[in-house]
Amino acid sequence: MGPRPSCIDPKSGFCRDKGTFYSLRPTPNLTPLDLTSYIFSLIPNPPPSSPALVDVSAKSLISYGDLRSMVSSLSFSLQSEFAIQKGDGVFILSPSSIYIPIISLSSLSLGAIVSPSNPINTKSEIEHQIQISKPALIFAHSSAAHKIPAQNRVISIDSLEFRRLIESPRSSPERVTIDPDDPASILYSSGTTGRVKGVIWTQRNYTAMLAELLSLRIEKRTCSFITVPLFHAYGFAVCLKGLAFGETVVLTGEGMFEVRFVCRAVEEWRVTHLVAAPLVLAAMSTGEEAKGFDLGSLEAVIIGGAPLGKEMITRFKRRFPWVIVAQGCDRLVARLIGPALKREGMSYKMWPEDQPGPGQHSPTAGQPSPALPCPAWSCTLPFGQVQARARPALLRQAPTVAGSSYTHYFFYSVKLYTVLSLPSISLSMDS
Repeated sequence: MGPRPSCIDPKSGFCRDKGTFYSLRPTPNLTPLDLTSYIFSLIPNPPPSSPALVDVSAKSLISYGDLRSMVSSLSFSLQSEFAIQKGDGVFILSPSSIYIPIISLSSLSLGAIVSPSNPINTKSEIEHQIQISKPALIFAHSSAAHKIPAQNRVISIDSLEFRRLIESPRSSPERVTIDPDDPASILYSSGTTGRVKGVIWTQRNYTAMLAELLSLRIEKRTCSFITVPLFHAYGFAVCLKGLAFGETVVLTGEGMFEVRFVCRAVEEWRVTHLVAAPLVLAAMSTGEEAKGFDLGSLEAVIIGGAPLGKEMITRFKRRFPWVIVAQGCDRLVARLIGPALKREGMSYKMWPEDQPGPGQHSPTAGQPSPALPCPAWSCTLPFGQVQARARPALLRQAPTVAGSSYTHYFFYSVKLYTVLSLPSISLSMDS
């Protein structure tokens, strides 16, 4: 994970100069593996017969066989026609689309850095993000392309040119050696403390996320409807997870989140997992729009972006008692460590009793990553290293005993968490 600074405190692993907590455990030796190769290695061969990606607003879909072919074709095109190489930026400005994963996986396979953005941002906000990511190429939906400065190379994802790039028979792209610590994406913060900031996720962050979630993989068919945007860390990561696990990933374009539309899609595609913001859950709980649809396939609703209140969950469970409700949001870690169940000396909480039964719900979803030092519980964790960042200016109190803060860059969000008190390991979140 790069050279370790000499300023690291040997007891806590904290480097005040860099504002970073380093694991005191050794760095694992990992074979270089890019995220795209890892995802395709997890997809069964032959691929599932069910669709890989479905756009319910455009009424189009992509099979797993076509997904692999399109990623290969676009990778070759990016390399041969646009000279995209390792370290180049690829900016994406579009509502959620089945083509965003194709652009992302193609770019990542070449070592390029993917940077998705909100298409409803203002022109000045987009210019600021472009200054951060310095893209060599921009993919944009025609509805937002006018916001991009004229000097940038732009490909419209709803154009015939783009269709040619992903559908024309091509040779395989030239193999690129990618290090796990190479940047994979730049995702943007909400800008609550000023202008938006770019946050780098590495290839290792994504592969670690998927490797961690492999234990939750189930053999039966699952279909995830992702109503949160793909330019958000939550939507982007859940989409990649769905493809890696051979699920059908259902997406929808901007402005298509009315409850009747969501329920119709759940019924039509027999959605098992609904990934949504609290507003969708609230509307399904209280309104009449959800009535009249067959939602019996729905097994779980995973909420991100904001915490759920107990009353909202209770109302939802009255109407849909068989559906599990779980939260996965940037407040997760702050709530996770303190009240978590102790299991084999380790703080852990995935579900009540690990796996929820009918009618159960979980206030959180997730768990500390392997190799996280937890000296407060005197536990022995697997070999490896995890690193968490926090700006020194945001530290209210530096740790005084051995310990480490924990930031789940892999799956949830990129807020900064710092250890405020030990040994109880209570966490504070700074925006």
